[in-house]
Amino acid sequence: MDRILTKDEIGELLSAVKHGTIETGSEIPPPVSEQGVRALELVGGRGLSRWKIPNLDLIFDSIGRSYGITLTNRLQRQVTVKYTGSDSLGFEAFLESVPHNGAIGLLDLEPFKSGALLLYDGELSVLLLEVILGGTVKKIVPIKRPLTTIETNLIKGLMDPICPDLKKSFQPVETLRPELLKVETNPRLVNIVPPEAGILVVTFSISMDKLAGGMTLVIPHASLEPLREKLRESSLSVDLRNSEEWPTLIGEGIASMPVDVSVQAGQVVVTVRDILNFQEGDIIDLGCAPNAPLKVLVEGKPKYWAAAGMCNGNKAIRIINRMERS
Repeated sequence: MDRILTKDEIGELLSAVKHGTIETGSEIPPPVSEQGVRALELVGGRGLSRWKIPNLDLIFDSIGRSYGITLTNRLQRQVTVKYTGSDSLGFEAFLESVPHNGAIGLLDLEPFKSGALLLYDGELSVLLLEVILGGTVKKIVPIKRPLTTIETNLIKGLMDPICPDLKKSFQPVETLRPELLKVETNPRLVNIVPPEAGILVVTFSISMDKLAGGMTLVIPHASLEPLREKLRESSLSVDLRNSEEWPTLIGEGIASMPVDVSVQAGQVVVTVRDILNFQEGDIIDLGCAPNAPLKVLVEGKPKYWAAAGMCNGNKAIRIINRMERS
């Protein structure tokens, strides 16, 4: 055990240090650790890769099916929207990865605390614009510039109809009032949460005419957390999987599709020479009586027999019966 200094010895030691007769040594540095330094994230980015809520995929599957029917009706072409997966990221990191050649829709999802984003990538934007403008797309060549104002407005007309589909898909757990606020091309103009906040990035594949593009739905974790307990209920999984939602959606989509209906009074075969010799006042025999039933054609195919007449001063027909299938 070290000897304890006396009062006189302590006084002499302090006096020597004060007058510099004894050199004071520097502090011994701590030993260098061989372990590397690890960063500790104390805010929103912590544990993002492990963030998960059960049964959310059922809702996203429903969104894809509903939106596919909506786009099919809008574009009059077969469109398939398929949910391909989801991932949790930091909002700032996600925005840095978003290119500037697509469209970004800002959604208000009342009563969620934060809004959401709907993104079309460059391939999908080009494909939809070509279809809207009546073009024929055989190969997608993404544009390298931001979309123009006119192009953005056209895209907005296809983004807005997803709002009823979002409401319908979330209905089992939450009554949403979705609204498309605006469409931007610059990711810096669509800040819905702080940069460090966690978000769920949901991806969809949209295919049409053997071509495909990508759609992304971004929802903050803070908006989805209140739904965790509701989504854990086992009955939700059973209800969504075994419900008749899919046949109902198909029925509603088919019922709202426009079709071409025409009425055929008669049919006659003539030669080109006869057509060239037609004069004003010539009578063409249709080979049927004036009161003979008319054929009603739906998309060019005969479906009904009808009688001609008038209704409110307009020419009209009355369906008599359905044609027998041949």
